[in-house]
Amino acid sequence: MSKTIPDFKLSGKFSKGNATRWLKAIKADFKREGIDLTPSNFLDAIYIQLDGEAADWADSNPTILRILEDSQDATVAQQQLVEDSLKARFSSAITDQATDAQAERASLTIARNFRKNAMT
Repeated sequence: MSKTIPDFKLSGKFSKGNATRWLKAIKADFKREGIDLTPSNFLDAIYIQLDGEAADWADSNPTILRILEDSQDATVAQQQLVEDSLKARFSSAITDQATDAQAERASLTIARNFRKNAMT
């Protein structure tokens, strides 16, 4: 049976910090181990490796949590939504609560647009 999830030697757990860098490290883990990257296994990897503040954020966002928990039939659009939402919430540019609140609003807007487009 072939592996579908890497060992996360490059990426490790993610609790806060720069999500863009961490997501690239997860993709590098897949590539390093020669594992095909699909929306399903990539979202599984994200879900498994979220920790602390990042895990709390995902758990408190119903759309993101649903996608991560039900990733077996995930689409590229759902993968992109999760990536964009993580990047909006956990950016190296976020330095204060006002900016943090803006990122949360952006994440909610992305989620609302995704739901709206999924229904049409």
